[in-house]
Amino acid sequence: MSTQATSRRVARAPSGDQQVVVYINGKKALGVRGETLLDVADRAGGWLDSQCLAGACGTCVVRVVEGAENLLPAEGVEAILLEPEELRAQHRLGCQARLAGDVRVESLPGR
Repeated sequence: MSTQATSRRVARAPSGDQQVVVYINGKKALGVRGETLLDVADRAGGWLDSQCLAGACGTCVVRVVEGAENLLPAEGVEAILLEPEELRAQHRLGCQARLAGDVRVESLPGR
C-alpha cells in the first residue's frame, strides 16, 4: 500500500468524456485525463508503492503493458530519472505519468 495514500486527498473520478480506464496490476480503476497514475492508484486503495511523490525516489516505477500512447510524454524529472533504455521499455513513474486515455500498467520493483 502507498505510504502516502492516507495523507493525500484525491478527488473522486468524474464520469463523462474526461474519464479513462486504468488497470494497475490487473485491477480496474477509473481516472481522469490529466491525473497521474499514482492519483488513480491512491484513490483506488493504494495499489502503487510511493514515497517522495516528486519523481526522485523511483519507488512508483511501472511498466506500461498497453496504452503507452495514452500517457503524456515523459518530461522533467521523469525524463531525467529514467534511463533511455527504461523509457524504451515503457517504464514510467506513477507519480509523474499523466493520463490522456486508457492504460494498463504493472508495478516494478522500486529503484
